[in-house]
Amino acid sequence: MFKFKIIIIPFLLLQPFFLFSQQIDNSDFENWESVNEAVGWTTSITNGGLTVYTAQRTDEAYSGNYAAKLITKNIFGYIIPGMIQLGVFDVDQMELTGGLPFTAKPTALQVYLKYDQQANDSLAVVCYLSRYDQSQHKSIYIGGAYFLYDKPIHDYQVFLIPIYYLEDSTTPDTINIGFLSANMDPHAGSTLWVDNFKLLYGEFLLPPQAIFPEEISIDGFNASWTGAPFTKKYYLDVATDVNFTNYLPGYHSLDVGDTTKYYIKLDSNISSNSIFYRLKADYDSVISDYSNIVEIPVPYPPIAQNAENISSSSFLAKWSEIPKASKYIFDVGLDSNFENFLPGYYFYTTTQNEVNVVGLERDSTYYYRVRSYFLGGYKSVYSNTIKVKTEYNDSDLPVQFFIKRDEIAIYCSKELLGSEFFVYDINGNFLKKGILNNRFTYVPYKGINILLFKIMTPSGILTKKVMVYDIGN
Repeated sequence: MFKFKIIIIPFLLLQPFFLFSQQIDNSDFENWESVNEAVGWTTSITNGGLTVYTAQRTDEAYSGNYAAKLITKNIFGYIIPGMIQLGVFDVDQMELTGGLPFTAKPTALQVYLKYDQQANDSLAVVCYLSRYDQSQHKSIYIGGAYFLYDKPIHDYQVFLIPIYYLEDSTTPDTINIGFLSANMDPHAGSTLWVDNFKLLYGEFLLPPQAIFPEEISIDGFNASWTGAPFTKKYYLDVATDVNFTNYLPGYHSLDVGDTTKYYIKLDSNISSNSIFYRLKADYDSVISDYSNIVEIPVPYPPIAQNAENISSSSFLAKWSEIPKASKYIFDVGLDSNFENFLPGYYFYTTTQNEVNVVGLERDSTYYYRVRSYFLGGYKSVYSNTIKVKTEYNDSDLPVQFFIKRDEIAIYCSKELLGSEFFVYDINGNFLKKGILNNRFTYVPYKGINILLFKIMTPSGILTKKVMVYDIGN
């Protein structure tokens, strides 16, 4: 869970008609066993035998004596959000699990919150209602709420958060509710105060709940949402800014009918890095307030740039930065069709917009490409392809020449044993040839000041071409 960012806008409550029904014990956070343990709530997480308390009692309450204070902490280099929940937090799965027995179907949560935000953190409120299915031997999701808020709240503010249910859902048997002081990319110090929480029952004229799309391409995506009960149709807005002052042509209050999915085509001329969409529900000519807003980074591919710092064994690959990309996927091919890849450089991931590619062969050609990766698991198309040829550098070759008065000693590495060598004069006239059978091979010469050597491996690959100067005569 918590795999994308949703920006919340308050919704319109048309019929504040509440009925008494099942509530959560100690929902006003007045009862504490200790300063870190609220009665009926889980206020710690345990991993690897270490228990960390994620909430504490505070007298900074909206009403009554106490409230819950959740502080995002740095624990041994790990940033852990402040949390208080009815169930437990599964560290491995990064999600809330468990909960309390519960058999009612509330329609909204009401809670008073205060928030000291660090950087771009968001507070989160999560609610799950489920029922155990005997035939499947597991709990099945029935309904719930997922609420993010990414602005500071200097004084306590009441929030009404709608609960949505699947169509034809049955009565739940379990409820789990959690409050978190940070969501994705948490920052130490973000603090959330929680007080006077309760469940509401009654009929609300609710807006739809916009959902982050499952698949997105550079050409477009399917905007989708959870339908609101008794809705006749929906109106869709799509813009390039969160304030909806710049609508995409044709996507302002667009009547999409009675559906929960609509394809939005993206024009190649869009200059924004993100697209935003929201909806309203039409209840037989009575229009709801706006839904939450979903932000979608446009999956632009990077532009690969020419390599820099090219040597005989490495080069620096670079590309343009995509502001909304969470990382990049980088490939180095041995051919322009990328049918064969350089070991270690297939689906190589990095958060930087450059990679130092090493371990290359001298005087060889390589190709690289890159694509953007975005939160939610979707990727851009590939960038353009860059061709790189490594340098030919004699000093890197595993062979050396030692010149004496009347002979040249050739010293080679094991990998060149068995290679054939050829000797030419400076004019290209063939003089002699031989085999490198030993680490040292001696080649006599006399009266020639400049020689040209070529060394061929047993497989017939030219590995050395060097001019040797006679400095002894």
